[in-house]
Amino acid sequence: MEKIYLICDFRENFPSKLVEDNIFFNDHPKYESIEEIKNIFISLGYECDIFGGVPELVQAIENKKQYSNSIFINMSDGMTQTYSRVQIPILCELLNVKYSGSDPFIVALMTNKHYSKIAVKEAGFLVPSGYLITNNNLELHMDKLKQLKYPIMLKPNLEGSSIGITLDNICNSFEKLMLRLNIMLNSFDEIIVESYIIGYELTDFLIGNPDDIVLNEVLGIKRNDKILFDKEVITLKDNALKTISYYLPEMIFEEEVIQQIKRTTESIAKSIGVKDILRIDYRLTEEKELYFLEINSVPRVSSTSELGYICKHRNISYPNLLNKYFKSIQKRINHD
Repeated sequence: MEKIYLICDFRENFPSKLVEDNIFFNDHPKYESIEEIKNIFISLGYECDIFGGVPELVQAIENKKQYSNSIFINMSDGMTQTYSRVQIPILCELLNVKYSGSDPFIVALMTNKHYSKIAVKEAGFLVPSGYLITNNNLELHMDKLKQLKYPIMLKPNLEGSSIGITLDNICNSFEKLMLRLNIMLNSFDEIIVESYIIGYELTDFLIGNPDDIVLNEVLGIKRNDKILFDKEVITLKDNALKTISYYLPEMIFEEEVIQQIKRTTESIAKSIGVKDILRIDYRLTEEKELYFLEINSVPRVSSTSELGYICKHRNISYPNLLNKYFKSIQKRINHD
């Protein structure tokens, strides 16, 4: 039986970000969450250890360590650099070990909101129209920015966890757009300027591969108990204060709409070449038009994450789901 190594860079090793006043936020997984997963795998009969994250992988490469008959499950966002989520798959490739999740290039594509939207649009799905703006190309895009239809949404291109997102990022005039854009370009190298889609915020959690889907579950997202987002966006402060909550989609939507979202997620995953796991965020308009917003290559699988909510409300055994997740990784690796 192959040994499982859990890869993670832990919250305890990173300083929390100051959101505002005395509000701090840190989205890296807690050590205790990964330890819970380790103990579940052990209870299922596997040999399982917590390996560590980027520093431990670098050290293993330097020491020319070998890990035969093992599989590394990636649960890490990496360190703090741009494209940090690419670090683990690259290091696993250098260490020449079998690992979960997508290849480095695919992870880089998913990390880049602008280019992932291009890939999704080319696959035939709706995405908000917009531009990628930097300090170097701002003047070149000025005429296009003046012709935009409002409201407009601004977001950092290479960040996750709503970093850089506030309600001020929703702009209703060219003057506010330019003011906010210049402020954000002082903190982030690349900013997406795109149409703000009025609609329902939805997320779809997918585990498995095209011939072996283990889980495909859609959740609705509420912000301060509001489900139709017309002037709303999930902010970093929302994540810090946990002001968002979930609901089961059948409370609002017909089954065919839910199935459409699931089919779209599976099609996007197959088109891009995603492996093992992903989560996609969407906006669904009142006219039932589904817009892709962004994709997460390493969604949390802890019992306190969206996955835990799904297990609780769908009457799914969390340990059994983790077992199926690993079996799916195993099947894909052995097939490859």
